[in-house]
Amino acid sequence: MAIVVIANYGINFRLIVPGNAAETARNIMAHETLFRINIACNLIYVVSLVVLLAALYVILKPVNRNLALVAALCRLLLALMWCVTALNTLGALRLRPIQSAILECLS
Repeated sequence: MAIVVIANYGINFRLIVPGNAAETARNIMAHETLFRINIACNLIYVVSLVVLLAALYVILKPVNRNLALVAALCRLLLALMWCVTALNTLGALRLRPIQSAILECLS
């Protein structure tokens, strides 16, 4: 789970400027590779969550099958939400041409 710490604290804090969308857009455009690495780190985290939830289910199944299933489903929902969030950030890269025009207007 250290990959999430790297993605959020090592990369996001360098790119995202709170309260300044124009500067954040400039940072994302200037460091697109870093932004893509951030997305990849988040997707790797999603895959590791799914692997861990399967292991959690296998370990807890002999104790209480229903409770293990509930725990696995909750973890799966977390993984799905994290995946949607990671893929949603790809939308920022799709808007690059629009961002360029907006940044020119703001400058």
